[in-house]
Amino acid sequence: MSTGELSTKPNHLQERAFHNAQAFLDELASCIQEAKQTIDLNIYIFENDMIGKRFYSLLLEAARKGVKCRLNVDGFGSKNWIEDLNPGTLPKNIEIRVFHPLPLFSWFSIFSFFRHFYSFFSHINRRDHKKLALIDQKNVFISSVNLTEEVLKQRESGVKINYAIDECLKYFELTWEKSNELSRLQKYNFKFSKPYRKLFKTQYIRNNFNRASRKYHNRRFFDSIENAKKRVWLVTPYFVPTKDFMNALTRASKNNVDMKILLPAQPDIPMMKYVAYQYYEDLMNLGIEIFEYKKEILHAKFSFIDEQIIVGSSNYDYRSFFTNLEVDLFLQTQSCKQDFTKQFENDLKHSRQITHKPNRPSLFYEIQARIFIFLESIT
Repeated sequence: MSTGELSTKPNHLQERAFHNAQAFLDELASCIQEAKQTIDLNIYIFENDMIGKRFYSLLLEAARKGVKCRLNVDGFGSKNWIEDLNPGTLPKNIEIRVFHPLPLFSWFSIFSFFRHFYSFFSHINRRDHKKLALIDQKNVFISSVNLTEEVLKQRESGVKINYAIDECLKYFELTWEKSNELSRLQKYNFKFSKPYRKLFKTQYIRNNFNRASRKYHNRRFFDSIENAKKRVWLVTPYFVPTKDFMNALTRASKNNVDMKILLPAQPDIPMMKYVAYQYYEDLMNLGIEIFEYKKEILHAKFSFIDEQIIVGSSNYDYRSFFTNLEVDLFLQTQSCKQDFTKQFENDLKHSRQITHKPNRPSLFYEIQARIFIFLESIT
């Protein structure tokens, strides 16, 4: 139940909450149409459907008006769109890059494969899961929303802000430098760049760009859960907790904290339901209340840890903690925090609480779920 109204602190920080994809996409489209100088867009899934075509047309139109446009998409999430793309029709003011492209676009040389054997598999495994947009370096959009029609069937979350510009721009630039130009895809000459090892320490956003940043921000997140005094509420479509995450939840449960986890009754990836089932008994033994959202497919991702509220692209699974690139925002304004709190309470009204361990799935799904958890833990 998003008000869609701007919430402002005395120091001019502005935040606007969105709780459905259509409103978020309309606002993003409006800002793209009004852009005067730059558009930097980083998307995991850019699909060649009604939504994807709408935003691709908006980018082309902006580029023709002289706006410098940069679009960075993931090589796996946006694979179909990339394969259909005709780079020869691009205006000069738009540049498109692909993060860790798959070799499935065409055959690539055997020599290159063996030369970059380790880099090849580590790159294929690591995806750019961010949903980030910067318009004229004045407005920033951070969300769970991909550019595909599927989001219109899902419960999503996002924010529009006018701060953290430098942090978000640097994160975009770092990812951009590691991504491949379209010309490299055509020549099957994929770039295996050297790792960026410095800690990317940020104030307003949570990033996991490299090992140092992941370690820092994961520890910061787990410590905040362990030290919670009032509440730990988590909203995620996929729940595959790491050992450190479960340890943090265990310690928090000893502090008489209000702990709730909201998961989808029917995830967009059906198997994830059975994966989450593997943890239900342990969570309930800790006194954590589990709810399953029934109104629509839950794809929103945010958390409440006392007064700290985090919104963005991260799931609570191994891939988001250790592998994929993600971006999340620490909300700053009280009115936006209240907006998300009311929305969470409203989501619970459309959910069922799990009061006992679910019936054991068939052996087929049980084995699938356990294999998935094992593979997640070693990637």
